Amino acid sequence: MSETKRLLFEIEGAPRRQGLFKKLRSYVGVFDSGIRVELAGGVLDCALEDIFDVYVKEPVTPGVNARTAVIEFYREGKPQFLELGNETFPGLAEKTEHVLKNEWSHLLQKRDYPETVKWFVACCAVVYIASEQNPHIFGSAYKNPETAESQREVLRNSWGFDDASDLRRMLPKLMNGRSVAQWRAFAAEPDALDADERALYDAILTAGGEICFWAWDWQRLIFISSLGYLCEWLSYEESLSWCLSAGQKLRGLFRSWDEFMRCYLLGYCFWAGEDPADGDGETAARRRIYEHYKRLPQNPWSVAWDASLRREWTDASDVINEARMKLPADFAFLPEMYADGHFPDFLVDKLRDQLLEIVAFIEEGGHTAREIQVILDCVIQKTNESAEEFEENGSEIETAARDSIGNTVANILRCFGVDIDIETAIRMREW
Repeated sequence: MSETKRLLFEIEGAPRRQGLFKKLRSYVGVFDSGIRVELAGGVLDCALEDIFDVYVKEPVTPGVNARTAVIEFYREGKPQFLELGNETFPGLAEKTEHVLKNEWSHLLQKRDYPETVKWFVACCAVVYIASEQNPHIFGSAYKNPETAESQREVLRNSWGFDDASDLRRMLPKLMNGRSVAQWRAFAAEPDALDADERALYDAILTAGGEICFWAWDWQRLIFISSLGYLCEWLSYEESLSWCLSAGQKLRGLFRSWDEFMRCYLLGYCFWAGEDPADGDGETAARRRIYEHYKRLPQNPWSVAWDASLRREWTDASDVINEARMKLPADFAFLPEMYADGHFPDFLVDKLRDQLLEIVAFIEEGGHTAREIQVILDCVIQKTNESAEEFEENGSEIETAARDSIGNTVANILRCFGVDIDIETAIRMREW
């Protein structure tokens, strides 16, 4: 630290006993140029330029017994952290918040995202907090090589993803409602449910039924998109494009953070196989996190639920079809498949309707190529799911169908001047 430093505050904490007679000093001194900590017989001096994040954990997660200041810093080029709780240093968390606001405000400015990105952060904040991470940062941490590797490990262990392609294959499945089909199968025969299953079924129906699973799937999409950015599997723009598509759907389905969280937690409860009345389960733990944090002056949900979600991270020149051109009325969808009796017309109609989702999105105007790719991924995933229906009707999506679908997609993009090569456009295909 600088030799000319100004003391902002210091706390002589509760000493720690070593053996029967020796006591070790517990001390924190915070200066305009950094921090000094004496703890367990060691001394750490950390210069302000080495500190990259400071935040406070609340005592609502396991292992956090009091408000705790977290200081993240670089030491010899490697990220490290200190957790200093109020039980050892009374009042430290509150004083740290004051310093952050008035002296070290540049650390807060780093996370002063556009409103739309703050909204995405709020969607995931409960998960970030449950994982003991910063609930105010997109992805819960700042990106560096160590964070990238640790988040890859999270995605490997929790989702089974080995690389970016695994992540990208999951995103359209979540956008299309991966859990909704599971709920429909579960709810198809309510009389066959046992008492615990019936209690969960009734709670979900009371909250709105199927919408709980859209909340669950679209929140998870935003969450893993943020992790995909952290682990360098998705660019910032691609990650946010997925978040924007899911966020706009969520905002149209719910009216408030409370309503969204109620449904999201029931979706989580179903996934975790928990009793919604169990006060000791993970669902209840996440509910307590939300209820506690939302009462804080600076909480993730300070951003309005009905905030205008819009692209705030790309140049206007990236926008496609601002003139809102329409596809020619005589545009031919899947002509080769319609001409071949091997493909039932009603199933080809279903594929055409899926492709019309791409057309409708582009015709809205004002979207970027990355946002169009999001819709392409979702639509192609739907065509993958149609393959079984073709087989059930004595047909299949094979070479001729693949070429017809690919040619139709390529012609749609060409009509609108969308510069996406066809292999990228249909990269999610399994046919």
